[in-house]
Amino acid sequence: MKDRLQDIMKFYEMSTYSFAQKIKVSHQTLSNNLLINKEISNKVIVGVANYCKEINLFWFITGNGNMIQSLKSDITEDNITMCMEKNGQYTTQIQSLEEQLRQTQIELLKTQADLIKCLKSNQ
Repeated sequence: MKDRLQDIMKFYEMSTYSFAQKIKVSHQTLSNNLLINKEISNKVIVGVANYCKEINLFWFITGNGNMIQSLKSDITEDNITMCMEKNGQYTTQIQSLEEQLRQTQIELLKTQADLIKCLKSNQ
């Protein structure tokens, strides 16, 4: 997806800074998406969807179809189903990560409580 994002920037002949302004995200956000993050953030995807009307969003998300919108839609029932399945997978992954984060926070609080008890007993 990063390659497609770079293709869009080339299509508009814009620098990272200019393109960030076009899609209403910070330069840092766009740079991180291109250089650091494994996945493109929702902010950038929404920005492309809102401000790059010529771009075929199905192509941007999946890599299938043409970069530039055609007069006929590339959106089919199969494409919608595939996107919904991917969305479900991402939702499940997010929920799992949120649970892992909660468990880690609980463990951290327990460790902090144990440390405080230890420090008080040594006084």
